[in-house]
Amino acid sequence: MYFWINMTPYVIKNTNPPINEWTHMAIVGTSGNEVKCYINGQLETTISSISYDFTDGTTSLVVGNEKDPSITSVNFSGQITNFRWVIGTAVYTSNFIPPATPLTNISGTELLLLSTDELNVVKDSSNENRTPHNSGVIYSSTTPF
Repeated sequence: MYFWINMTPYVIKNTNPPINEWTHMAIVGTSGNEVKCYINGQLETTISSISYDFTDGTTSLVVGNEKDPSITSVNFSGQITNFRWVIGTAVYTSNFIPPATPLTNISGTELLLLSTDELNVVKDSSNENRTPHNSGVIYSSTTPF
């Protein structure tokens, strides 16, 4: 499990998430050069000395693919729901109990994908009301909520 910043991959955990089981992942930028990664509410890793600016509007946010949605060989093959991108507030700062209900539009939410049905699979439920590009995402009614 990993994420990319500035075209560089960062490993969260060297194993795949369990099959047929929902896994809550949170990636939290804490101070402009440190990222904390939580899996199911437990701190998994802290990555220091990362240079990033999550407010940079010139770089596309790609969810479910390494860096370019047109490269289908690296698409995430699982299911994602309740994806929330928050700027300006570290939502999680220590171990926590993962949410048992759908995520909400909290202060600083820039993107909130709840995937409630086929027509709204990439609908932004944040106040930003963005129009995400769907590059092959399909809806599944299998969800923990």
